[in-house]
Parts: sequence; C-alpha cells; structure tokens
Amino acid sequence: MTDYSNKPFENILHDLKEDSDSIRKYKGIIEKDINKLEKSKYWSSIPTGYIKKIKEASDFFDSCISEITNILVDIRRKVEQHHINRLKQIGDKAHEINTDLVTYWSREYPIEDPNNEDFKIVYSIYINVRELTASLEDISNMAYRLNYFIGRRKLQPKPKQVIGFVSLLISVLVLMFGDNLYDKFDRNKKSKLSKIAISDAKTKLTKYSIDSIELPYLVSQPIFDSGLYLKHYFNDLEIGGANINTISINARTITGESVTLEVNNNTIVTDIYNEPHIELNYKNNFYAIDIVRNGSIHSYLYSIKELDTPTIFLKRY
Repeated sequence: MTDYSNKPFENILHDLKEDSDSIRKYKGIIEKDINKLEKSKYWSSIPTGYIKKIKEASDFFDSCISEITNILVDIRRKVEQHHINRLKQIGDKAHEINTDLVTYWSREYPIEDPNNEDFKIVYSIYINVRELTASLEDISNMAYRLNYFIGRRKLQPKPKQVIGFVSLLISVLVLMFGDNLYDKFDRNKKSKLSKIAISDAKTKLTKYSIDSIELPYLVSQPIFDSGLYLKHYFNDLEIGGANINTISINARTITGESVTLEVNNNTIVTDIYNEPHIELNYKNNFYAIDIVRNGSIHSYLYSIKELDTPTIFLKRY
C-alpha cells in the first residue's frame, strides 16, 4: 500500500489518472483473453461461478473509469466530502472483489493441467484481475489524504484582471483596424477558421488563427499544414504528427502554473484536465494553443493563434 500521508495534491491527481489508465490497460488485456477463450469454446466449459466473478470485476472496472474521470474533473475545481466518500467506496469494493476471487480460486476452482494453453489464459485473467483490484485498494489511502484538501478551490483570475485584459485587447484591435473593426468582425463571424491580414507599406503579414472549435474525442485533428495533429485521448491531450520532432514546445495553465509534458510513442502528451495553454515554435513561427472544457467530461474546445514572441521558454522533447 502506498503511503499518502505527505503527498501533495498534484501527486494525488497524477496517481488517480494513472489508476484510470491502468484500468483501461488491464481491462483491455482481460477482454482479449476472454475473446480467445470464447473462440476456442473453452470459456463455456469454465465454472459459472468463476465467470460471474470476472463479469462482476469487469463491470466494477467500467464504473471505476467513469467515477475517477468525473472526480478528477471536479476536484480540480473544489474538493468536497462526497469525492472522498466515493473514492473510499472504490477502494473498499476493490478489496471485496479481490478477497472473494482469491477465496473462490483457492477453494472451488478445479485446477487443471498447468501446461494446458487455455488454462494458462484462465489463470492469466485471474492474475490480472487480482493485480488490478489490489492496486485499486490503494485509493482508500488517497481518499484519507484528500481529507486535508477539503474546500480547496482552483485559483481563478480576478475580475479586474479580466476586465483590464479585455479593455487592452479592444484598444489594440481599434489601433489595428480603426473604423473598419466592426466590419471585419461581421465578415469573419461566419467562419471559425480565419486568417487576419495585417498590411503596412513594405510587407504583408498573415497570421494563422482558429477560434474555439470542438476538439474531437479519440480522433486526430490535423492542425496547420496537417504536419501536426491534436487528439483528445481519454484523459490526455496528445500532440503528434509527421513533423512532431521539428517543434519546440512548452505549456502552462491559464493561472501560470507549470504543466507537465511527456513523450509517449512519438507523441507529446499532457493531462487535458489542466486545460493547458500551449506555446510552440513550428516552421519558424510561434503559436499558442488553448484548450478549454466545454461542459461534459469529454468535450473540449481548442483555439490557435499566431504569436510574435512566446511568453514561456520553449524546448524540444
């Protein structure tokens, strides 16, 4: 069991996300093994008591994914007592399923030839369910630690700062467009994908801009020249593509807190629940990508704008 007595809040969020990822991973392995046994007709010969317990565990894993996902979204905004109660219930139920399965296996399951390939798969399912439920028992310790964070709220920008920023933005736009400001907005409002042309006596600069488009769930969304893509993959935001190795990148939250970026299978990954502000250098241009939640746990909007200079230090991964 993990000792959470001195763990900071961000570490608990990280571990909960890892638990959610582990459930998906192990559940996928278990389901593949069951499919193998069903194809070989061996599954129908297995004691119904065992099948019932595996089905109970599988249903429990599905509910865990939903619960943990919802709790992760909620506690980033405010930690409440019901979050702790729900996590404790997950840990208690995991312990119950683990204990029952061990008891059934040791007392009632007819042990067959250990060299039988089908029986090896049955045993692999048993081990994977046990390992996953044992790891989920740790969530009870997380719940106990979260007691110390009850009432914790996510920091929000002060209204005066927001009003000041909006006023500054309007002033800049008026200077840029003058009397044609409202005409330009009216012409562009029908298209979310726009390019803002800025001209002077010597040169004409075109700035790339995408305003608040929904990010598809579990589907790659091409950006720029389709050399890169964004993807909302379960709890993660993935940035990948053929040109991923050419970019410099970094991220923060809207309140300025650092955001962790990791490399996984040639993609750059971060926790989408952080609603990250991402800045990157791509083909000698600087861009900002903002991810904002749009109601449900699987709905996010993304927007992109070109920058003159980055506001955070960019690095290669």
